[in-house]
Amino acid sequence: MVDILVADDNIYYTKTLINSINEKNIYTRLCAIATNGKEILEKIEQNKIDIILLDIEMPQYNGFEVLNILSKQYRDYYRNSVIVISNYHNNYSKFQNNPCVYSCANKINGIDYILNEIQELVAIKEKDKSQRDLKKDVMQELAKLNYNFKYNGTKYLIESIMLIWNKQDIDNINLKRDIFPIVAKNNNKTVSNVKININNATEMMFYDCPQYKLDEYFGYNVISKPKVKFVISTILQKLYINKNK
Repeated sequence: MVDILVADDNIYYTKTLINSINEKNIYTRLCAIATNGKEILEKIEQNKIDIILLDIEMPQYNGFEVLNILSKQYRDYYRNSVIVISNYHNNYSKFQNNPCVYSCANKINGIDYILNEIQELVAIKEKDKSQRDLKKDVMQELAKLNYNFKYNGTKYLIESIMLIWNKQDIDNINLKRDIFPIVAKNNNKTVSNVKININNATEMMFYDCPQYKLDEYFGYNVISKPKVKFVISTILQKLYINKNK
């Protein structure tokens, strides 16, 4: 579920927009309503908002001022999270390059146009949330094995597991051919460097993790360092079981 904040000092328009979102069954949850810029800043301090529908013409900090504050103080969290709604086309050039702005919609284009913009951004946010949840789950599994998250190899292993999960094809995947090149490109490293770092992180895990934890996690008496692909397939299997409980 994507949390949304509607910011507009025209209450009638706000109600119309909210009702339209609900009627179209866009996968959102109305988290807050703001009628001025000050309220917006208060709301985002109180709640984690995924999408902000922002009217430009508002009292107590207009939309331009709110966007300026968002880009300076909350840039990372609210990047591409704001749909600007305005009555004036000539305002767009003033904020279209703001990193927090996903798109701009003129009210004269009609509700349907704005709803389409919302629906597109909701899909993006849902995907982002799904990936954040997946990363959290992967890290929890690696923590059970005492993987050290300070190692680059652990970071690369997390990326590799997430890539394979998204492909849903562990049996036919060759790590060196299909996965490590992507991780290497994402981190500006060589495939060899990624492979070596993941192997090193797994070797340190083997020495740092108590024997009983290894045996319990893998389901057998572990006497030598497990291969990376076996570690990955075991973690994926546990993630799949947890997902389908």
